[in-house]
Amino acid sequence: MSIKILTPDQIKSGYKFQTPALLFPNLDNLFNQRRERFLALAKEHPLADYLRFLAKLVTAQQKALHEHQITVVPVLNNKQLAHYPLDARTWKRDSIWIDMLKLILNEAQIDATPELNATITTLKTMNDDELNKIADKLLNEDFQAISNDKALFIWAALMVYFRQLASLIPHNAVKESGDDLSHCPVCHTAPTASIVHIGNEQGLRYLHCALCETEWNVVRAKCTNCNESGKIEYFMLDQEFAPIRTEACDDCKSYLKIFYQEKAPHLDILADDLASIFLDMETGQKGYVKTGINPYLFMSE
Repeated sequence: MSIKILTPDQIKSGYKFQTPALLFPNLDNLFNQRRERFLALAKEHPLADYLRFLAKLVTAQQKALHEHQITVVPVLNNKQLAHYPLDARTWKRDSIWIDMLKLILNEAQIDATPELNATITTLKTMNDDELNKIADKLLNEDFQAISNDKALFIWAALMVYFRQLASLIPHNAVKESGDDLSHCPVCHTAPTASIVHIGNEQGLRYLHCALCETEWNVVRAKCTNCNESGKIEYFMLDQEFAPIRTEACDDCKSYLKIFYQEKAPHLDILADDLASIFLDMETGQKGYVKTGINPYLFMSE
């Protein structure tokens, strides 16, 4: 593992920290700030109705976060801490995540469109075993097996669940190499996009996890999918110094968005990634495939 989380004993033994290897979002503000960003982006946007619906969905996520608190701290040994400590593909989930899902579904059903109401009603009639099977497929990135509308709500609950888990594990980490960083070092999930930060991490690039929302440090001008750096191109829609670009690799023909916080301090990676979907369309037409996941807009193709 290229980034590993350290135990208190390892920290005391003399590890030195320079560039923070991992960053964790503030639980108290995460969804509330995203709600405000969705509402701001909805103004005069072609997807305004959907963005406003997502503002409602993240409000439900915030409510689920506060009403269904995980109180048992995960017990992880040194080996687990060093290699995907909350590996979403193998983690034995507590049933509290289904309680979170039910709350989100109830909140989202208020004033829902007929189409959304049908999806929500279907999910509410499923038993725990059926819901867990859907969650397993999503967390193993078998997105073709689940319809996009169902995936949206299931993942919304899983985000709340894994974000809480991530808040309970040790947060000190060390970066041992620049390899094997295409997935989150905490939960083994693909990123949504990358961001070049301001403030204490001025100029540093981090990938943002689509599930637990941990960010991990990756050097710039390097493909986050294949690690090559010789054939990187950047595309943007409007202006030379745009705050959002796609970073495309001609070695593996993949791309991921990169955000520049200095040019848009109030951006939210998940919200702004969705709102800039037309940049995805332009990049896709050039023959590149997106490696990131946006949990608020699953794309089967």
